[in-house]
Amino acid sequence: MRDTAIVLLLFVVVVLGPCAYHQRSTLRRQQSRLQELNAKLRATTEIASIELQAKCAKQAQEFLSKFITFDLVETRAHFNEASNTCFVETRTVRFDSGKRNESGVLQDAAEGKDYGSYIFVSERNKPDLAVSPVVCKVMLPSGEKKTCHSVEEFDALVKQYME
Repeated sequence: MRDTAIVLLLFVVVVLGPCAYHQRSTLRRQQSRLQELNAKLRATTEIASIELQAKCAKQAQEFLSKFITFDLVETRAHFNEASNTCFVETRTVRFDSGKRNESGVLQDAAEGKDYGSYIFVSERNKPDLAVSPVVCKVMLPSGEKKTCHSVEEFDALVKQYME
């Protein structure tokens, strides 16, 4: 009986040993191929993202060319992958009758849809921090409209679209 068990055990080792070795070898090759494919996917995704950002910049430039103003101070364009939308943010500053008028607008560069706006008008003899914005609102990604109370708050709300 003991000899039978040894023969059976020897048979299992001789037959299953090469099978196990072959499976480990196959698994290593598959893991290596998976790593190669993941690297290619990351590279393709990065190229696609760069292409989308370039397309967004062009789209924003075309959008802004319709509304050129000499007061324009700063523009930024960003393709937001999460919403598949090209956003353009414009900031203007104008001095009129001793007052500083600042505005900021966040829009969809393709459709012109407004996502946020900020207007501030300084007051004589008052520090800027003591003056509330005339308009300060941003539509959140959830669709909720949020009222803000400072340019810093506006910037923080807009940031979620521009990153």
